[in-house]
Amino acid sequence: MENTVLFNIQKKYSELSKSEKVAADYILNYKNNYENLSISKMSEKANISQPTIIRFARALGYKGFKELKYALLQNSTAPKKLNPMDGFELTGSEKVEDIPAKITATAISLLETSLKSISSSDFSRLINILKKAENITIFAIENSSVVAMDLIVKLSYLGFNCTYNSDPYLQKVNASNLKKGSVAIGISYSGYSSITVENLKTAKKAGATTVALTNFNKAPISKFADITIYSSNRQYFYGDAIFSRTAQLAIIDMIYIGLITSDYNKYTKKLDKNKELIQNLDLMVAKQSEKM
Repeated sequence: MENTVLFNIQKKYSELSKSEKVAADYILNYKNNYENLSISKMSEKANISQPTIIRFARALGYKGFKELKYALLQNSTAPKKLNPMDGFELTGSEKVEDIPAKITATAISLLETSLKSISSSDFSRLINILKKAENITIFAIENSSVVAMDLIVKLSYLGFNCTYNSDPYLQKVNASNLKKGSVAIGISYSGYSSITVENLKTAKKAGATTVALTNFNKAPISKFADITIYSSNRQYFYGDAIFSRTAQLAIIDMIYIGLITSDYNKYTKKLDKNKELIQNLDLMVAKQSEKM
C-alpha cells in the first residue's frame, strides 16, 4: 500500500515555506520507525522550531504534529526505493545486467522530485487557461520535439485547435501570428534553447498567453512565460536525453488527465468520437488491403 502521507507531502512541497520544506525533507528521508518520531527530536535534528513543525503539519491538513504522526503510523508501509543513486552518471565500470534496475531507480527518483517541483496552483491555472484557449501553438526542438508530438496528439484527441511544426522558421512565423486568446507552449528541458525561448518571447509580444515546460528554476525561458511548470532541478549528464523525456512526458500525461478530469463528460465524449473515427479508418484500410 502506498504511503499517502508521504505522497501528500510531495504533492504540496512546492507550496510550503522554506522552513516547512526542511520539515518535509526530514519526514521524507526519515528511515526509523515512526513510533520513535517526536516533535522535540525532529526540532533538534532538523534545526527548526517546534511551531514550524506544527505549521508544517497544518499545511498538510492535520491539526498538529500528533495527528501527522498518527497518520504516518497508519500508513507505515512506506514505498520501497530501488535507489542506488542520486542521478545517473555513466562510467566504464557499469555492468550491463545492472542497467535496467539503475535506469528504473533513477526514473522513479526523478518523477518523485518532479512532483515536489510542480505547484498545484500553477497546474490548475494551466488547465483553466488551456480550456479557454482559442488555439494552442507548441514550440520545441531536438529532444523536446518528441514531447511536443505527444502533447499535440493528446490535445487533438480532446478536440483542441492546436499546432506544432518542427521547422524552426515556421515556428517563428506561427509565433508572430498569435494574438490575444491564443496560448503558446514552449518545451525545453534546459530552458536555454535559444529558438524556443525566442519563439515564446515573440508569442508573448504578439499577445498570447505563454506557458513554459522546463526543468530548471530561473531558466531564460521562464522570463517570457505567464506560467512555468518545472519538472525537476536535477542534472543527469549523459542521461539527459533519456530522463528529460521521462519527466516531460509525465507532465504531458498530467495535463491530459487534468483536462479530462476538469470536464469529464465533455472530453470523454470527444475521445469516444475520435476512437470511433480511427476504428472506421482502420477498417477502411484493411478492406482496401484485401482488394490489392
